[in-house]
Amino acid sequence: MTTDDTDADGGDASLLFEEQQDTTDWPIPRLFWEYGRDYRPLIAVALLASILGPIASLLPTYLLKVVIDAVILDTTGFTLPLVPTDWFSTTRWRQLLLSVGLIVGAAVTSTALGWVSSWAWGRFAQTVQHVVRTDAYEKIQRLGIAFFDDQQTGQILSILNDDVNELNRLLERFLDDLLRIGARFIGIAAFLVYLHWQLALLALLPVPILAVMSRWFITQIRPKYDDVRQRVGVLNARIENSLSGITVVKAYTAEPFEAHRVDDASKQLLDTRWDVITTRISFFPAMNIVNWLSFGVLVVIGGLWILNGPPLFFTKPLSVGTLVAFLTYNRQFTGPLIQAGHLVDLYHDARASVVRIFALNDYDIEINDHENALSPVNVDGAVAYEDVTFRYDGDDEPAVDGISFEVEPGAFVGLVGPTGSGKTTLTKLLPRFYDPDEGTIRLESPDTIGADCCWGRKAQSERNLRSSRDLPRQLVRPQG
Repeated sequence: MTTDDTDADGGDASLLFEEQQDTTDWPIPRLFWEYGRDYRPLIAVALLASILGPIASLLPTYLLKVVIDAVILDTTGFTLPLVPTDWFSTTRWRQLLLSVGLIVGAAVTSTALGWVSSWAWGRFAQTVQHVVRTDAYEKIQRLGIAFFDDQQTGQILSILNDDVNELNRLLERFLDDLLRIGARFIGIAAFLVYLHWQLALLALLPVPILAVMSRWFITQIRPKYDDVRQRVGVLNARIENSLSGITVVKAYTAEPFEAHRVDDASKQLLDTRWDVITTRISFFPAMNIVNWLSFGVLVVIGGLWILNGPPLFFTKPLSVGTLVAFLTYNRQFTGPLIQAGHLVDLYHDARASVVRIFALNDYDIEINDHENALSPVNVDGAVAYEDVTFRYDGDDEPAVDGISFEVEPGAFVGLVGPTGSGKTTLTKLLPRFYDPDEGTIRLESPDTIGADCCWGRKAQSERNLRSSRDLPRQLVRPQG
């Protein structure tokens, strides 16, 4: 697909932190580790409920097998694992009532544990989202002006809004679903082997097939979700740029041009999302076909097993209740495998967002305080530029080269020159929006690099509020 990622100003309007998508290792575990450590008790409750809930939900199917074989057909004795047989009544209707009571109890317990896990994971998700959002915003505030010169506001807003909001499904559902799927999968496999290990060999045959299909899905869906997250950022940047400059757009009657640009970015997003959808709708129905085929094979083989005895090299007899339990567990067993596909889908959708968030948090701060940085107070405002040279990233020629001058407190200085001669650059160096590549800028006597990076801006802000002489009243007046 051919795309136009160049903004009107000639800059690259797309794909913020794209290279990190392939170089960032384990972003999801890092998210849970860095932001989950402060919520260990809440996570412990959520983990316990997520594991025990699915296990409790498997008990009614086993109890149904006991009811069919021991109570309805009376082909086996009424027994339950780990419970002495002399605890049970020999009356079949009492056995039935006990079974029904246990089934209801297991269902209520599973439901209650499900509510606890949903509440705990939901609370965790909302809290961590808040912390991630504020951390990302605080990091953006500490970044230098050079970062904002290179990146568009719409892309940054996409991280703070879209990417952080995408964490909700990940934090609230991912680990919960992963534990539920794992507990259900292992629990069902254990029940199948316990009930009839020979039939369990046939029931577990689809597992390798579904595992291979899931692996293929992972390799296909991950790069597509990365592209979706980037295209969302491109569209946000286009809309933000157009709306923030709406007066210019209207002044030059450029509405059709801007509408075309937004339409183009939106179509690119549509194409990438549709690519994801077509991959998903090919994968999940295929998983269902394998699931239903295995169910049909189990019905046929199990029915023949009951009617004619063990087939082929199998030797263990099969009861009606056991077959019913197997068929029920089969639907519950392959269900988690299909859910695992959805979980992979969720993981890679969220992974692209988590990578962009951490790429922002890990972005190097260009302007840092030196050790023992000063915060001068009550300065007179004497300023000296001494052989200052500075070039912007990516520029071959310096914006200012070897500039030296002094400004006394209260003095007026005018800088005259054509556009691009460095007048504005000189004013940006004083409050440490940038640091010079060479030379020194002094306030009173200290080098400005020895002062904390916010001091000059605070001083100028206070001067504007107080109209005092902390800095020259008009330090530099660019002209021309």
